Amino acid sequence: MATSTSSVLQRKAVILSKFLCHLQQAVQSRQGQDAFLLFMGETSRLLAVLLELLKESLSKIPQISRLSSQSAWIKAICPTMAKAAGRFQTLTGFLDEWQMINRMFGLLDVLVGTGQFLREVRRRRKENLAVDRKDIVLEGLQHVSMISFHLCEGAACLASKKILTLPSKARNQLSFAAVRAWAVFTFLDLARGVIEYKRMTKRGDTTSPKEQKEGGQDMQQWRSQFLINLAWAPVTVHWGVDGGLLPDSLASLLAVYATSGIFKDVWKRAI
Repeated sequence: MATSTSSVLQRKAVILSKFLCHLQQAVQSRQGQDAFLLFMGETSRLLAVLLELLKESLSKIPQISRLSSQSAWIKAICPTMAKAAGRFQTLTGFLDEWQMINRMFGLLDVLVGTGQFLREVRRRRKENLAVDRKDIVLEGLQHVSMISFHLCEGAACLASKKILTLPSKARNQLSFAAVRAWAVFTFLDLARGVIEYKRMTKRGDTTSPKEQKEGGQDMQQWRSQFLINLAWAPVTVHWGVDGGLLPDSLASLLAVYATSGIFKDVWKRAI
């Protein structure tokens, strides 16, 4: 019996060790850290929202005689749920700040990527290579929107810590501008996804079986990315409007779906 228990514990220790090694590989890069923080932050936000909704629902149960035994239980659990919701909200705020600080380095990636994009466009024009105007316009607008996002979010973050001197109204405007720039990027990515889907379906009619198999893998990757953007789209609009447009529970659920998809891709790519 002792030997059996020991072997079970050893197997669990091996599984845990492999998981931790894989996680370490996944979050080694800045992009991996950003994906992990996004997923954890949105999961924490969703738990806070759900606990708050559950607490409110339980507190509204009529205190009638036939529920007298349950009433004591409800009165006891509601404060505990309120504390848990508050702690998850605090954790969400902490993770949001961590993400913003981590994303400040993302501006460098965006600027480098924009430079590479412009050089590639110039090279293609110089060599008279085929250039799709729609691709150039959409990708160019995405670079502009991402630069705007990082600049506005970074300035709002620095102002919130009194590093930059800005009135609270200006900080709020910068925060909303950052989210709206992110929304523009997301909708542009959806448009590029639709164009790419049309191209893939056209290629599928004229390719060999081997190329069709590779195309099937491309289609799976396309579907995964498109669904992530489809989930982000209403969330970015919701966050970009004062007061929001969606119920917090729905917005958080969509955000968790999107961030889980992003981290799933990072997890798969980890060695």
